[in-house]
Formats: sequence, structure tokens, C-alpha cells
Amino acid sequence: MTTAYESAYVRSLKDPEAFWAEAAEQCYWYRKRDKVLDDSNKPFYRWFAVGTPNTCYNALDLHVAEGRGDNVALIYDSPVVRDPSKGTGHRPLVADRDWLGHCGQLHGAARHAVKYGSPTKAVLGWD
Repeated sequence: MTTAYESAYVRSLKDPEAFWAEAAEQCYWYRKRDKVLDDSNKPFYRWFAVGTPNTCYNALDLHVAEGRGDNVALIYDSPVVRDPSKGTGHRPLVADRDWLGHCGQLHGAARHAVKYGSPTKAVLGWD
């Protein structure tokens, strides 16, 4: 008996274009691809070369939209947080829905100060 993983793995090897085309349907795209695999410049293959995925939406928003907002998005794991001698023996968990709220606040604060294409850096802290 094969597992779901093994079955998917075998499918990905037998027909990679069909496998990845099916996988791509589970994602949100700004612009869907015209072709799954561009092999016009072998051996330099390009997957979904013309498509434009919305990576941020797929990473978080999509999970909340599909009803998985209570899933854990972030586990803050730090030696300081886990140090029982300092009275901090827990590891805070942040659900997708809560993390989406935090990201929205950051976006709201930054959208007037940061122009499209500008390099940015976010440092996550926990208070």
C-alpha cells in the first residue's frame, strides 16, 4: 500500500507538467501562466515563466479564506522565552488569522512610507 506522498511523488516523476499544472490550480495567481513548462532554451527550463503568482496571499490569506484561520502560523521559539528560571517557560503560538491581522497592521503603517520596489526589512520582535 502506498502513501499519499509516495503516490504524488510517482505522479510528479511520470508527468511533471501535469502534476505541477494541477498543483498550480490550488494557488492564487495575479496572472495565470500560459504554459506550465517553458523548455525552449534547454537545459535552462522555466516553470510558470509567464505567470505571476500572489505569493503573499498564497502563504497566509488563502489559508484564512479557506477556513484554516485557527491553524498555527508562527511558533515563537527562543531560548529566552523557554527559560523556566526566568519564569518564561512557554512558547507563544500565533494563529493564521492573528498573524494576518499583524501583517495587515504592518502593511497599513508602511504603505504610505514605502514605494513599490523599495527594499525593506522586517525584524520580528516579541514583547
